[in-house]
Amino acid sequence: MKKTPIGESFGTGDLNLAAAVMTMGVPPERDVVKLIASTDGKDYVRFLLRDVSIDGTLKTSALMDSWSDSANHIKTYPTCSFGKIMSFILARPSDCKSYIEWCEYACSWLEISMNQCRQMMIKSPKVWETSPDSEPAYILGFIANRFYLLDMANRFRKDGNFDVYAEYGKASALISERLPANMRQFLLSQLK
Repeated sequence: MKKTPIGESFGTGDLNLAAAVMTMGVPPERDVVKLIASTDGKDYVRFLLRDVSIDGTLKTSALMDSWSDSANHIKTYPTCSFGKIMSFILARPSDCKSYIEWCEYACSWLEISMNQCRQMMIKSPKVWETSPDSEPAYILGFIANRFYLLDMANRFRKDGNFDVYAEYGKASALISERLPANMRQFLLSQLK
């Protein structure tokens, strides 16, 4: 397998988009989650992904473009795995929030039992290892990735690992909370 050089990172605050892109084979960055505390009180999270899939065939930018025009992508490419993931996400019930609710919805979507779902996701080897190009692999892989990212974000929040986004007029900066206090103060003073 050809090794792909590391390029730019892509970030998104959309948990479902990040999980869907990862399901297509795009690896996360080493530090996949960036929590940002904004001085205006609008805190947010960013999920950081590599620019190309592991096998080098899919570009993150192209997947993100498809996501932003999902209805057209689904209509134009009805058998596309990324389109199937988008269709699955778009059709979910509004009360589908917890891991169990997502799995129950996937069972209904895939017409499988909860026991089959559990075996495909937990039993080794998992469905995405035994049948990587199957619809269950993409749908259940998406759920696994979604809750992996959510778990990582919660872990970062509990550990207090976040960066501070500060704005002063037209100037803005993203400053790591882990910087020594004197460095943070110096950087902030340069913005004013």
